[in-house]
Amino acid sequence: MIRIHQGRFKNRRLQSLEGTATRPTAAKTRQMVVNVLANRFDLSLYGLVDPFAGVGALALELFSAGGRELLLAEVNPSAAKVLQQNLASLGLLPSSDLLRGEGVSFVAQSDWSQGPWVFLLDPPYGLGLAEQVLAHLASLPLEGSILVWEHGLEEAFAAPPHWECFKTRRFGKSQIEFYEVL
Repeated sequence: MIRIHQGRFKNRRLQSLEGTATRPTAAKTRQMVVNVLANRFDLSLYGLVDPFAGVGALALELFSAGGRELLLAEVNPSAAKVLQQNLASLGLLPSSDLLRGEGVSFVAQSDWSQGPWVFLLDPPYGLGLAEQVLAHLASLPLEGSILVWEHGLEEAFAAPPHWECFKTRRFGKSQIEFYEVL
């Protein structure tokens, strides 16, 4: 079981998925992400986007702290089913958009003109998925949007000049980078 630690869904429990098909973001990491963003931005102004949502732990923690809307994608059918159950248990269906599909296509085919957005990017490591999403996002006019990218230490990204990295945190063998699109 996963528990939400902050906001309007504080102490609510989320279902998780057995096995290694997903790796939910640890509670300490989720709390850090919320604190970094909430201390710098008014989260109620942002739509939250997670193209690799898994069971929704990070997106739902952040949404609980005050997001405008929630857009999620998950390709793994078992994880998508658990994610749908988690959304339903919090009363977020049908108001949240859940796409059972691949995250790169979700980002590439969606209209992001109604921003600003917080993009939560935590795909499976080493498959090139993050690079594809980052390249697409870098080509869009996303002024005022935020990107939170969790990745393995060996992965790197040459951010466009109009993306400001305002925080970096390392957790074991992974790192989280926070960007604001200027």
